[in-house]
Amino acid sequence: IPQERTEGFYVEKYGSSAGELIHHLMFDRIFKSFYFVALILLLSASIIVCIIKQLPLLMRNLQNPKVIPDESDIEGKRYYRDLKNIVGEEVVRRALGSHGYKVYLKSAGERTYISARKGIWYNIGFILAHIGILVILVGGTFGGCARKSYRFILFEGGSAVLSSVGGDELIIRADNIEKMKDPNSGAIISYITDVTLFKGSEEVVSKRIEVNSPLEYGGISIYQDSMGSLNGLGVAFMRADNIAGLKQMLEFFVVVRVNDVKSEISGGLGDTVVIGDNISIVFDDFYDHYRRVGSQDRNDNSIPNPCLVYTIIDREKGIFRGYSFMYYPSYNYGGTPYSVWFIGVKPKDERVHLLASDTPFPLADGNVGALKMVKTGEGEVIVRLVIDGASNRVFELFDGCPVEIGDNLYALLVGTKRAQYTGLRVEKDPGLLFFVSGAVMLCLGILLMVSINPRHIEVLITSKRALIGAMAKRAGEEFEREFRNVVLDITSSGEGE
Repeated sequence: IPQERTEGFYVEKYGSSAGELIHHLMFDRIFKSFYFVALILLLSASIIVCIIKQLPLLMRNLQNPKVIPDESDIEGKRYYRDLKNIVGEEVVRRALGSHGYKVYLKSAGERTYISARKGIWYNIGFILAHIGILVILVGGTFGGCARKSYRFILFEGGSAVLSSVGGDELIIRADNIEKMKDPNSGAIISYITDVTLFKGSEEVVSKRIEVNSPLEYGGISIYQDSMGSLNGLGVAFMRADNIAGLKQMLEFFVVVRVNDVKSEISGGLGDTVVIGDNISIVFDDFYDHYRRVGSQDRNDNSIPNPCLVYTIIDREKGIFRGYSFMYYPSYNYGGTPYSVWFIGVKPKDERVHLLASDTPFPLADGNVGALKMVKTGEGEVIVRLVIDGASNRVFELFDGCPVEIGDNLYALLVGTKRAQYTGLRVEKDPGLLFFVSGAVMLCLGILLMVSINPRHIEVLITSKRALIGAMAKRAGEEFEREFRNVVLDITSSGEGE
């Protein structure tokens, strides 16, 4: 089951009943569910108990013995020798020390007990491996509960602010989007996005992101998640001192019909464009919320109604003033002999940004904006620009209607365009450091346990004889040979047989 998606995603994918059940049972966020956390806690408690049980054994192995065992305890070892004669303590020490054993001693009366150990690091490795598993569990649980994940869409050249994962100063830009295809079959074998990451205005890293090759930076991972094509919203951001200055920055697109011949032309306010023999059109004025009040042309901010006012100059027929409405292109007001359809408006010089819904993007004034597609009760879809900053602001955008969104900063919606997009997934996992540390500890602990064979040789010296017993974690010919050599070194001193 895909994790961390919206509730509507599961309803659409699995059906209403199953989708709601998945959400209520937390199957859509399994690693944050109470039963998963409870299971991890129980497993962690079991590991802690195991570690606690091993610690006293490790401490005993690193200290002088507190109790002298009975002779029967020595005789019960897998490897055992009775030297019959008395053996000197120093002889035993030297023999065991020459074979790399750490010697501990306990004396009481005529009895001397020598405990020699080799491979103590095996026990340390055992504890280290268990601590590593515990750290992995803690890191995984903490990461699952606190991990932040965010999916968004970028068109080529577009930028997004990584604010939802705690990186408010980080901005990512999609420089290039492409699909790698097999040269023989033509099948898509990989999705690729070339991105650049900025911290503020400073470029910090550029990387080609593929499905199994994410961008890693500052604890944030950026993955290639999807790719395809969809309609993006074209928005231009312009700075102007006032609305009059803004109008001079716009270019208007119209279709005119002269003598049954249609042609598309464009121009700015005050421009004169030739549209036929001895016929030209002048773009006089522009209203984004046009309303006719008596004989006056006015802007009524309550009703979006982009209107282009123009004059047609025909040297044969005269001069005609007309009005064309972008939302009602078939309606021509003014009684001109020629048809004029107002079809769009764009900035002359400013770049039009192709934006996707719900993708946070940087604004020129330092704030962060995001477009929201909202469906009204009447079924109409409207576009809202939500700006996060010192104060949250919401603006409704209508095609062809500039909106002031900040001090001398205007936004203009200029329609939609179908283009290829890249879907990226950004994750910040605070438990990743725990997980990596635990994995290192686990691997090191396992390495110690595999490479080291813990061994224990005990010597009990009494007034009549000396007993030698030994055992190893992995008994074999190598340890048997070492045990015989230890016994030989002791007996070759002449103090034992």
